[in-house]
Amino acid sequence: MKIITFIDSIGRTIIAEEQKSEPLVLSVKNPAMINVVQAQNGQLQVQLIPLFFAEFIEPSTRTEGTTWEYNTQNITRGSVTFDQKLIEQYTRVFNAAAAAPPQEAPVIKLFED
Repeated sequence: MKIITFIDSIGRTIIAEEQKSEPLVLSVKNPAMINVVQAQNGQLQVQLIPLFFAEFIEPSTRTEGTTWEYNTQNITRGSVTFDQKLIEQYTRVFNAAAAAPPQEAPVIKLFED
């Protein structure tokens, strides 16, 4: 598994598992946006937010994850050696999503009857 990072055309920093890299197309599996937020104590925290949630995938195929193709002319690739904690967090995000049983979504009423 080769984990890579790049910045997409709208400025999101993406971390993903590289599937295939060609001159015009980068194919990645399970892309997640790296989101940095400030905690109440002033420290910075890193959140990984999947670009596509496993709950939208047929339960029988969730463990396969999702594969996305990016036009290499619209992204900026980075050359980074990741801290092991970030790799572990990335792996947990997608392993937990694949293993999670489907849940019935609550009904939200927008208007009174």
